[in-house]
Amino acid sequence: MQNKNVLLKRVTLENKAGLLEDGFVVDFSLNVLENLENVHWKITYVVDMANTKQSVVLGQSEVMNYSPSEETTFKYQIDRINLDGVSPMLLNNVAVIVVALVDQKDEELFKCSMVVQAERNEQDGKIYRTIFNPTE
Repeated sequence: MQNKNVLLKRVTLENKAGLLEDGFVVDFSLNVLENLENVHWKITYVVDMANTKQSVVLGQSEVMNYSPSEETTFKYQIDRINLDGVSPMLLNNVAVIVVALVDQKDEELFKCSMVVQAERNEQDGKIYRTIFNPTE
């Protein structure tokens, strides 16, 4: 996965299956292809169904600077996916976790989308999810 700024080499996910609200860790191995100053990573959970779209920011990194590199990493831990404000009818659905590198104006320089399949378990009534790795 590549654009003019970043070449994504590998994504590693920890805790990609579990309860919908369970936390997870994303770890990117990447090459930065040009100087990027005052940028940060932003992680968002997006549910998009017909005419309804809701986004929840899960976290963001500190501001950082990148220079062209052989290989660097970005690792971020989400302790809990807080979906309290999202309509319950949207949760039992396919969603996307977007990990985006953004500039000071919040414009995307690079993004990686990870599909999330969420399903309600008929036995216990809880929603379970699987996050799919886009590099596998």
